[in-house]
Amino acid sequence: MSERTRKLWRGALLVALLLLFAGLKANFDHGLGRRALDGDYYYQIARHVAEGDGMATSVSLYNQGFQSFPHRINQSPAWVLLLGYTGRWFGLDTVSRRLPEALYLAGLLALYFLANRLRRRLGDGGWLRADGLPDFGHVAVVVLGASPIYFRFSSLPYTEPMAFLLMFGSLLALDRAALERSAGWAVAAGLCAGVALLTRSQMLPLVIAAPVALAAAGLRERRLLVPAGACLAAALLPLVPWGIWLSTWIDPMTPGAVIGFADLSETPGLPVFAHVVATDSFGAWLLDRGRGLLVAFDPRHELSYVVNSGFLPYLVLVAPVHFVWTRRHSLTGVLRPPPETVLPLALLLCGAGMLIPVHMAHGTFFREWLFAHRHGLPILLLILPCLAYLCQAGRAARATAIALLLASAVWIPSGLYATMTEEYSTGLTPNEEKLVRWLGRHVDTPSVVTTRAQHLSVYSRVGFHWMLCKEVGEDQAMALMHYAGADYMVVYESQLAGCKFTTYRTRRQKFKHVTTFGKEGEGNRIMVFKLNRFEAVDEPPKLRPFDEPQAPGS
Repeated sequence: MSERTRKLWRGALLVALLLLFAGLKANFDHGLGRRALDGDYYYQIARHVAEGDGMATSVSLYNQGFQSFPHRINQSPAWVLLLGYTGRWFGLDTVSRRLPEALYLAGLLALYFLANRLRRRLGDGGWLRADGLPDFGHVAVVVLGASPIYFRFSSLPYTEPMAFLLMFGSLLALDRAALERSAGWAVAAGLCAGVALLTRSQMLPLVIAAPVALAAAGLRERRLLVPAGACLAAALLPLVPWGIWLSTWIDPMTPGAVIGFADLSETPGLPVFAHVVATDSFGAWLLDRGRGLLVAFDPRHELSYVVNSGFLPYLVLVAPVHFVWTRRHSLTGVLRPPPETVLPLALLLCGAGMLIPVHMAHGTFFREWLFAHRHGLPILLLILPCLAYLCQAGRAARATAIALLLASAVWIPSGLYATMTEEYSTGLTPNEEKLVRWLGRHVDTPSVVTTRAQHLSVYSRVGFHWMLCKEVGEDQAMALMHYAGADYMVVYESQLAGCKFTTYRTRRQKFKHVTTFGKEGEGNRIMVFKLNRFEAVDEPPKLRPFDEPQAPGS
């Protein structure tokens, strides 16, 4: 078979894969709802953008204690701005579904070319060559495209599809910059990295890894030092206008305010939200996070990398051992890499940099570990160079890589099938519809403390303060209402037995009941309370006539 014929067949197989994934997307309807918390949060910010409010939110998270709504927010802006402005023209509900899917397909296309370039840089011999059929790029497209987590969240208004596309574009440009010793391509790589960071803060290691990889190669060839500097300057450039805008309303300005929103607080009386498990000593911390490392690679654990990527994460353990054992590269080659290795070096630095915080974050809420969640998706950046390396290594290394890949070829599609056939609860329950109508009738827009702030914010324009359930005591619930000036606390009947802030004594002594939606015995009633510091409850709130709840995109 001639090279031209093989190239045509490779292109046809790529098109077939993209059409397959496009067809799967067309038949997958996740929808905004109770399992799309961050997607709901991004959606309501994008709605403010679409309606001319700018970067603003109606949800106060992590004890931020916003005292007025809509409130300016330092959430990474690129994705919500793109979503909001395109939503003006095509409808926010439609765009929030279709735009992530389009970016998902574009990202798979970029990944195909990136993976084949990586294969050539690490040696194009052995198995799954860049000019083979199937080639290394086809495998990379299937691994990411069929990832149950990536597939699911790229059908919702999450940041990953846009961030991954920009990251792949940055790495492609970085490879060209290294091979051609080009400052122009380095600027392109830096700009993509900077915008990726403004899309998702997890991309911070990309901004560092791209110029560092070029600079490392510059120790061997000094001509690459100029592209390295150009790459870094270009990566920081998109952050300048963002930082200037933040400085107009955040005081004091901190680096964390530029790349993350969780630490932003308007109410000093509220405690700092505890995101991760605290330990008594450094030794206890090492032991705790060491247990997390075991979870990450435990095939039986529901929170491990295996859930999302099959058995391929074990390549990340096998490849370094093989590399050190065979000593195929001298220490000089590692410390002063040739330009051809800039791409794999950047991938390894990015992957490690993005996953180290995931391993450090033993969570206090939501999930204990995030390896099997979207935060663990950058494991792909380590899998690809390790797989490419082992495919052209010795016979035993190739056999190991093939075995893990074949095992994953069964595991990953089964996870994708389970994701596609799972039933997702979306929209509002009947009692939530009544609650939304009632809140919308208030003459003065109220603010509400609830455990389901993100979900309700999709359908209601009032302000919401998010609060945990079992992990939050009555003192913190009262502090949130007192310091942030919230009007109501919304309690679901299912929370009465398990939430510390809904005990009978607390409700009787410290809160006043306002109204209930739903009948007793239904099991899904919603109760509304006021803190005792408010004026008498027997004075009814000023309400407008009934309005229908506003659906997404309206």
